[in-house]
Amino acid sequence: MSSPINRNITPTQIEHNFVTPVSNLNSDALWLQMSQFAEQTQNQFAEVEASHERMKTLTASMGEIVKTLQEGHAKLRKASEETKKRLTLVFEEKHHRKRDSDFLDQDINKLFYVYHNLKPQPQGHVMGNPYHQEDIKPDAMLVNKPRSPSQCQDGDNKSYSEKEALKHLPEASSWPKFSGTGEYDCIELIGYIHGLLIVVPSIPDYWITARHNKAFEGHASIWYTEVKEIHGRRNWPWWKSQIIQKYSNGTSI
Repeated sequence: MSSPINRNITPTQIEHNFVTPVSNLNSDALWLQMSQFAEQTQNQFAEVEASHERMKTLTASMGEIVKTLQEGHAKLRKASEETKKRLTLVFEEKHHRKRDSDFLDQDINKLFYVYHNLKPQPQGHVMGNPYHQEDIKPDAMLVNKPRSPSQCQDGDNKSYSEKEALKHLPEASSWPKFSGTGEYDCIELIGYIHGLLIVVPSIPDYWITARHNKAFEGHASIWYTEVKEIHGRRNWPWWKSQIIQKYSNGTSI
């Protein structure tokens, strides 16, 4: 049997009976959503914190890398500077050696020139060669040489020894004016090269050309070098004929 309907219930009581359960239901759902949101937010904060820690670790690692690179760059720069200094020293040493070698060659040529011109020439000694030690017969160096163009007449020839021929040659200071023709012809040049080729067949070219530079202002030196490059090393008679042909004024030597 159903309970009798309470017809005396007021509208307020009806609203309370229906609204209160709905309000309770809405509060529980909202609390659950808030709890879930709070948990989600906390997880996100945790992830952000973890990311921050990773960034700090990465930053520290990058700092170490940068420091290592800076140290490596400093070492490379120092090594480069040291290498540059060593190369500079090597270049300067090479330059100084070349300069000293040039000075030494000049001094040798000067000494050789002075020795050649100031050393007394004994009779029978090959002219122009300070290294020739063997005495030869005076007749070996006799040449047919006119006394001078003003004294020369047709068929007027006189035999001159090396020492006598030297008297007709100009002083050493006037040699640079030599043009390849003149009263003294090329007697000293021939005697000088002759002595060098006889004593030392493999003598360096600069021993021969060094005197040429002083005697003929480089002309004979250039000529000798060019002929040597074309014909190679030849014996003395061949060279003598070339010298006579190049520098003689036609006098029989």
